[in-house]
Amino acid sequence: MEGDLEDDVEYEYTRLGDLRVGQEVHVFGVLVDYRLNRKTRGKDHLSMYTIVDESAPNGVLVMHFHRTRDNAIQANRAYDVLRLHRCRVQEHNGVKQLFPDRFRFGGLLLDGGAAPAPKVLDKNSPKFNWGDADNKMMEEISAYRATLMNPALPQPQVPYRSSCKTLAEIDPTKPEGEKRFDVICRVVSVELDGHILLLRIWDGTDLHALQQTDAGTWERVPVVIENQPVSAERPQEIESFGSVATVKMNMSDFPDTAAELQRVSVGSWCRMRAVDAVAENWKISLWLSGISGAVLLPGDSLEVLRRRAACAERVKLLSRPQQQPPPPPQQEHLAAPPTKKQP
Repeated sequence: MEGDLEDDVEYEYTRLGDLRVGQEVHVFGVLVDYRLNRKTRGKDHLSMYTIVDESAPNGVLVMHFHRTRDNAIQANRAYDVLRLHRCRVQEHNGVKQLFPDRFRFGGLLLDGGAAPAPKVLDKNSPKFNWGDADNKMMEEISAYRATLMNPALPQPQVPYRSSCKTLAEIDPTKPEGEKRFDVICRVVSVELDGHILLLRIWDGTDLHALQQTDAGTWERVPVVIENQPVSAERPQEIESFGSVATVKMNMSDFPDTAAELQRVSVGSWCRMRAVDAVAENWKISLWLSGISGAVLLPGDSLEVLRRRAACAERVKLLSRPQQQPPPPPQQEHLAAPPTKKQP
């Protein structure tokens, strides 16, 4: 274990499924969702993390109010491991939540794929302790993390996965609309157009086009894709036939969210959170709001492996050479019979 260690103090850890309201607990969990450093109406900032373990696959929300960025754990991808000390259990609308103590909280962000000797990715204190109880919990939580990453194992229908849609599944023409859904995608580019942030994404499927009905409403129509050579490693090449979608955000309305999104690296895979779809100008427009964000995903995560497979299949289909129609059968030219000479 890297880092400056305090005196050897053993902590008793509570599994997420055993939380009781009013307790102060120490927990381990696999990080599956996060929103960082959002400004509150007061002087504080709020960072939120959703963590899971085998006893709580649906996740527990951690609400961390803090004064400065240094007081919060700066998560940079899903499926790493959080160790949290001195959190109070509270209940909101019947759901248990964790609130780190403002002054005594201790947090570690650990590389989930580096057990049994995890690497510390971030911490909110220069010193921390690590004992036998931590080794035991890290071994247990890493084993559960491995099941979440294994495509051969049955996976629970958990909220952070079931809310995802592909670009082809988005349908804002439904009576109830299409709001607050997630998209697993690869980021092709991050650009600015005045005060509008533009994130161009690809997931191997296509947004539908729109057409107006006789009643004046919108309906979806499939996109016609032409065969042409493309590369799975350079998805920007498919821009010419419509598979790249643009997600927009007004930076002046949501500066904290925009700052988080601008840190997303081009080429990375992420879960684009809380996307809204709108039917306008004969096409489907995608917009982000203040509750939106991007959760970076490791390349070996189950979500990315599935999307990569879909993208590879699309690239294979589009790269297939067009079949040329067979040439018309050639007619045999028979030699003309010799002409008889006149006597």
